[in-house]
Amino acid sequence: MLWSACTHLAAFTVCSTGWRSPGTAGLDLCQERTYYPFLHKYQMPGFMTEFGAVGGNKNEMKHITNLLDAADKHFQSWSYWQLKTFRDFTTSNTAEAIFTPDGQVEINKLSALSRTYAPAIAGRPLKMEYDSFKRSFVLDYVATVKEAPTEIYLNEDLHFPGGYSFVAAPPGCLSVRQTRRNWLHLHLAEVKCMGLVMQIRIYPSPQTMV
Repeated sequence: MLWSACTHLAAFTVCSTGWRSPGTAGLDLCQERTYYPFLHKYQMPGFMTEFGAVGGNKNEMKHITNLLDAADKHFQSWSYWQLKTFRDFTTSNTAEAIFTPDGQVEINKLSALSRTYAPAIAGRPLKMEYDSFKRSFVLDYVATVKEAPTEIYLNEDLHFPGGYSFVAAPPGCLSVRQTRRNWLHLHLAEVKCMGLVMQIRIYPSPQTMV
């Protein structure tokens, strides 16, 4: 039987931390000290749900970014609290949705949530990191699969309007194909690269280099 753990982060009240400013210990620290060690100890998958019942100011976006940075560090799946306001009676914050009452997208919030990431990794993951300020992406993994690709999602319109640069090491180990807009597939190109650490870097660039 496969068990999984789910952490519910609505209104940032888990672990009785309450609201904390982005520069202080708080929910991020709570996650690092309790939730993630629990998952690692019992080798369980997890899913971070219903976080982000906030508006769109700079401090609130920083808090969300901190949470998602930690989620990437632990290869943690997540889902945001609310797409649209549906007369939600469980919270008093009417600004929590991604869409405003008149149907406009909150770009700051969308930018914080739409991150470059790898939903599928053809090997043993070592590191995944997205820098929302520089819009750069890092993925390191040990290649153990040749038959299936590593998949990377990147929001080209939002984060790479001028294109992006793609760098992979060791040289010649990966073939890169853009299957459709916003999606890259990375296949192991040489059997001799099996077991090596693949290092992927993506940066904003004036020209697309993929």
